[in-house]
Amino acid sequence: MGNNISDFKPGDLVMLGANLPHCWKNLQGYHAGASSIVIQWRGDIFPDIPAFAGIQKLQQQAQRGLYLAPKHRTAVSEQMKAVVSSENLTQYLRFVELLDFIAEQVTYTPIAGASYTYDFSSRTTSRIEQVQTYVKEHFARKIKLSEVADHLNMSEQSFSRFFSKAMQRPFFVFLNEYRVNMASRLILETDFQMAQIAYQCGYESLPFFYKQFKKFKGYSPLEFRKMYQKI
Repeated sequence: MGNNISDFKPGDLVMLGANLPHCWKNLQGYHAGASSIVIQWRGDIFPDIPAFAGIQKLQQQAQRGLYLAPKHRTAVSEQMKAVVSSENLTQYLRFVELLDFIAEQVTYTPIAGASYTYDFSSRTTSRIEQVQTYVKEHFARKIKLSEVADHLNMSEQSFSRFFSKAMQRPFFVFLNEYRVNMASRLILETDFQMAQIAYQCGYESLPFFYKQFKKFKGYSPLEFRKMYQKI
């Protein structure tokens, strides 16, 4: 979401600002069903009066994406279901109550980085989605900048500038962060050796894998596994 890459779990609740790039991708080989409840609305449906100040502020903060704390999951999800099952004025009033509840009582944290800004054009959003899908499908092998640029019908220099501006990080930083997140799942969910995990996640050099893992996770791969085994 935005310039953030992280795992998602059943029951997660998020609030996204308008045109914030986002995607949820299941692991390859995952064939079980997936579903979600989504409510979308125009930002101008709330009048600019003091009574709606909290909701207006919430909408501004959601431009970076907001992760709602799990302890509020039941209360928020029940109110969401009530909104979806209602109609006309009742639906509007219940929706106002939902957003007011989130603004006043729910704990939430921003998802995208503090410096994140975004070009809201639909063309940019489409290109970022194409890159995310391409990385998901090919991260396990070596990826060249030229092939991703060709996939978007762009030159290498144009693609590099575009991606860095949109995501506020170079493409290969994004790619390594994605690979490290995939590696962390294998570390926790399998007993594979680190060399095998590194290879499956697209790393040809074990020292480089260790360096990148510690950069993004703050621990070496072995420390990461031992820490979660204790938990």
